Amino acid sequence: MKTSKFFLILQKMSEEERGEYLFFLDYQLPEGKQAQLLARYFCDCLASGDELPEKATLSGSLLPGEDFSDKQVNYTLSKLNKLAEKFLAWKQLSANSGFVSLAKLRQFSRLELDKHFKAENKRLQESLFSSSIKGAEDFLLQTNYFNVRDEHYIRKKVRREDANIEQATDALDAYYYTKKLQLACSMLDRQKIIQADIDHQITPGWLEQLERSSAIREPIVQLYLTIFHSLQDEDNEAHFWKLKEALLGIQSTAKPEVLGEITQFSINYCARKIRLGQQRYVREALDLYQEGIEQQWLFSGGELSPWAFTNVVKLFLRLQEYKSAKAFIEEYEKFLPGEFRQNARNYNMAELLYYTDQKTEAQQYLLQVAYSDLNYYLGARVLLAKIYFETEEEEALLAHLAAFIIFLKRNKKISKDLQSTFLNFCQILHQIMRRNRRKTKDLLNLIEKTKLLTDRDWLKNTALEKYT
Repeated sequence: MKTSKFFLILQKMSEEERGEYLFFLDYQLPEGKQAQLLARYFCDCLASGDELPEKATLSGSLLPGEDFSDKQVNYTLSKLNKLAEKFLAWKQLSANSGFVSLAKLRQFSRLELDKHFKAENKRLQESLFSSSIKGAEDFLLQTNYFNVRDEHYIRKKVRREDANIEQATDALDAYYYTKKLQLACSMLDRQKIIQADIDHQITPGWLEQLERSSAIREPIVQLYLTIFHSLQDEDNEAHFWKLKEALLGIQSTAKPEVLGEITQFSINYCARKIRLGQQRYVREALDLYQEGIEQQWLFSGGELSPWAFTNVVKLFLRLQEYKSAKAFIEEYEKFLPGEFRQNARNYNMAELLYYTDQKTEAQQYLLQVAYSDLNYYLGARVLLAKIYFETEEEEALLAHLAAFIIFLKRNKKISKDLQSTFLNFCQILHQIMRRNRRKTKDLLNLIEKTKLLTDRDWLKNTALEKYT
């Protein structure tokens, strides 16, 4: 029962969504007594944490006196799953007010409800053509709006000049150029991480075509052009400063999702500069993160990504702003997704304590990081190894490395590259503990040449301190 698609989809819903789904089910299956009972029973089990019964016991639990066979259970679960999928799609579509308004406008036109059409048309116009900066999806909505207007114009057989088709064409161009640039920027940004060959198809000829289009006047197109140039020509830092200035200029007019995406591109640029040793970008990245988090541009569904949370703490630590790091953890941990919150707090508090030379206290937090969250768990194991080494707890370190190596080799959820990254750390640290001073140069060469390796600088500095 736990492996059924219906249970898995319910498990991922919030308690509020499950309640909405049950109401949705009453409408979709008014006569489906068995299905409604089964769905409610699953929801109750999830809410209370009770175990699901075996199929054979469902008849007695739900429908006393009725035969609820395995075949009926399977059929009902399949039906409930399809309706759960339909519910999630309906919920997503109904949350898009522009899409709903456009659908209403089309139906009012079809039914010749002129008063309804005029009222909805006015509301939609105010939304679509406000002074705020538009994103790609706004232009697509505008395109569909002008198409509906043109259909209505044809249906009414009005004999006067109408610009709906021309306006639809302009809106479609704006959507195309915005979306094309957005995707190209995403591909280039991702390429910096995975080092893969890509073909974004933004050629000099394409850029010339854009310059001749009315879309070039759109602020969002100018923003993506700046991001594109900064990714294509990262050595020219003028692109970044232009992007930062543009970001400041649109804060009062752009939607949060647009501001969040532009902020993230800017942060990623800073991160690459930091990896190249340009320390002044640490402050730039931190400022961008702080602004994006304070304004909630970097939030999704009211929640803060645990990776953004951890990155901010690391930047504070890198600048030795320890009080600010602690204040940030305490202020924003409540915004983390529930399943990450405890691990994120334990790991980041451990890092803060490690950097402030409170290693014993750091260990206590690290030992509470659960292995269910692989990213935090792996980071915690490395940090614990560093603490054991720095506090000269050699026996504890050897036992820890042995257990960590076994975990890495046996865990099937870890990719080969990630496994190698941490295994190499364990093996090199073990060599540092045993290495003859006369072979320090060989060890430093090994650290430098090992492609997949975490905490490379710490290993290098540790080897130098131990043997010089």
